[in-house]
Amino acid sequence: MKPTVAVIMPAYNSAHYISEAIKSVIGQTMPDFELVVVDDGSTDHTADVVRRYLGDRRVRLLSQENAGPSIARNRGIAATNSRFISLIDSDDKYEPEYLAKMTGALDANPEMAFYCCDAMLFGDTETVGLRVYGEKRGYPLTLKTVLSRDFQVHGSTTIRRKWVEKIGGYNPERRSAEDLDLWVRMLCEGARGDYLNKPLIWYRRREGSLSTDTRLLHDSEIALYTDVLSRKPSAEIEAICQSSIARSRHHRAIFLAKSALRSRRYRDFIAASSEARRYGNNWKLAMASALLKPVVLIGAHPPGKAGHD
Repeated sequence: MKPTVAVIMPAYNSAHYISEAIKSVIGQTMPDFELVVVDDGSTDHTADVVRRYLGDRRVRLLSQENAGPSIARNRGIAATNSRFISLIDSDDKYEPEYLAKMTGALDANPEMAFYCCDAMLFGDTETVGLRVYGEKRGYPLTLKTVLSRDFQVHGSTTIRRKWVEKIGGYNPERRSAEDLDLWVRMLCEGARGDYLNKPLIWYRRREGSLSTDTRLLHDSEIALYTDVLSRKPSAEIEAICQSSIARSRHHRAIFLAKSALRSRRYRDFIAASSEARRYGNNWKLAMASALLKPVVLIGAHPPGKAGHD
């Protein structure tokens, strides 16, 4: 018989973390699941670590060339046929009652397409032990609150399979913000989601993860909001999207300006600073740009600096 829920875990160079993630799934109080780990072209020994757990018949390993988390998740989903799909990253971990609570909520509320929950932070962060939402959650889970980022999106989601299939799964073009993209497309199609005010997953913060790739994140957000605008949304949603695109472009330009300045690419710094000022104020960048622009225009370099134009 097919299990009630399929847990999909994409993995890329996760050898140091994935054992903890797998153990958290195997240790669920609800045993009626299957876990599909999709090794997305890892160059470390991630697959070898996963093979240690294949003695549990509920655990499977799929391997593919590196294609990004969206394609990896889609492959894992396609390899299963359970009613519900739960998602977890290979460096996170579930609380023992995660699956029982999430599938129970969906069974009790058939009008809901998906549920998320609160998360505890751990890893390389000063916020270890803090909750993502906390006790004072004040926003309903709607298209408006998700797009405006009043309701934060992370991978603590369990979804009815029919809704994943209805929207065609994850967008393969998204290598960042893919969970936000999935939520938004479901909500745009009329899906309803809700929130369990319980910290049922541990969300790891660490350097080098895709979620810390600033430029990739902002590029994905700009593409996502542009896609929503193409749907001809209400005036309220359109205003949120336009504002969010401007904010993402502003932050992306600041990131590019700082990167250019650190590597002494002064022309690139001035161009990125100018782009940043189109969408918001940053007096430090404005001052640095004003000081460097005359030097760059005459083809010189700041005193004491080598020629890295």
